[in-house]
Amino acid sequence: MIEELLKILYPAHHGLASDNVRVDYKLKSGLVELSDAKACDECLQRRPERNGCNKINLIINTSATQIGVVDFEAYIKQFDNTVAEAKDKCDYIFVDGTAGHRKIAFCDLTCSKEKYVEPNDGLYKLGKRAKAMSQMEKSMECLMQNPLLKVFIVTFPEKVCLFGWRDYDVPENSTPKRGNALRNMQAFIKTPSSKSKTLSTQVKVLDHGFNFVQVKYPTVYQW
Repeated sequence: MIEELLKILYPAHHGLASDNVRVDYKLKSGLVELSDAKACDECLQRRPERNGCNKINLIINTSATQIGVVDFEAYIKQFDNTVAEAKDKCDYIFVDGTAGHRKIAFCDLTCSKEKYVEPNDGLYKLGKRAKAMSQMEKSMECLMQNPLLKVFIVTFPEKVCLFGWRDYDVPENSTPKRGNALRNMQAFIKTPSSKSKTLSTQVKVLDHGFNFVQVKYPTVYQW
């Protein structure tokens, strides 16, 4: 249903034709692996030592449940330089309309040093977590301008802002090798569980009952 709503309602709200609007929408189940392809390509250009990275930022386990996955960044980018333009946008929207488990999630991904995810005095003073949250909120707000889209979103009993991030300082394979004490110590120091206070956190956001959930790769988000 969200595919049809995005194709028709959002452009119509801004007085635009929907004939050429595309919605990248796929049904997925089981282990769903997601990445920010553009960010990954830019990362590999700057860090050739990471050649061979699997480019995964977030893993979702839906079990047998099918969820709809919308590439929201690609969708909203179609409206650049129009009245429907949205400069800040999240990466994905997930929709689960199954009976007894109706859920919607806006998702933003990043791959970064931990010091930039947390509030800091460097490049991102509020931290990339805050930037991701802002992009998810603004994505919701741009869709909720249309009353029918707003009703569709807010009537889901479970609503989530999902921040998936990966620390690019963590080696692709952090499994210690037998007999190599130095490598064992380096692997221990760089594993996500020892670098982060928590792998996921949940707090209330917005006025519509959304929850914010942070998941650090390779932790699997249980849908």
